[in-house]
Amino acid sequence: MKSGMIWRKTEYLIQRDYKTLHWLDQLGSLWVKTAIFNEIKSKYPQIAADRQGTTLEILQDLALVIVSKGEFTCDHPLIERLYREYIDAMSDDTERNYFLLYSKKNSRQAKMMYQPSVYSAGGGAANYLLSYICGKDMPVEKYNIVKKRDPYSCEFYDVDDVEFVFREELKPLLKEMKND
Repeated sequence: MKSGMIWRKTEYLIQRDYKTLHWLDQLGSLWVKTAIFNEIKSKYPQIAADRQGTTLEILQDLALVIVSKGEFTCDHPLIERLYREYIDAMSDDTERNYFLLYSKKNSRQAKMMYQPSVYSAGGGAANYLLSYICGKDMPVEKYNIVKKRDPYSCEFYDVDDVEFVFREELKPLLKEMKND
């Protein structure tokens, strides 16, 4: 994770993530505004799923950035957005969860997109921040994109693992928690 830590401390790359997130938001708005989104969902659901996954992964990284900069609060707009994105990505409603929508066309590929977007190391860190630090109830899947046979591919990292893997990024937050 050393490369991730360096990435999250490099201002140029941080700004690139913010720009990419803004671009993805504009793209989504344009799709809805021009009514092309219905066609994307029906004919090309992998595009909607890819946009959703990329958005989630960028938000996970940016959440760690604000923690490492000492700017983390549970009501930070980026943290609130991250939580909403998790609710959508883990929903059993195909109008919100485009991984699930895509799984109806290609379940194997949908799983390969979903797992790293939700349950990666960054996903574990996001779950840690949202549920352990902020006390938010994380959604529970009611469907089966990721088969439960492999528990490591369908569970969030536990608290100790997150605190070890992201120890540098979490230093300001953990220090603040110890002082309280």
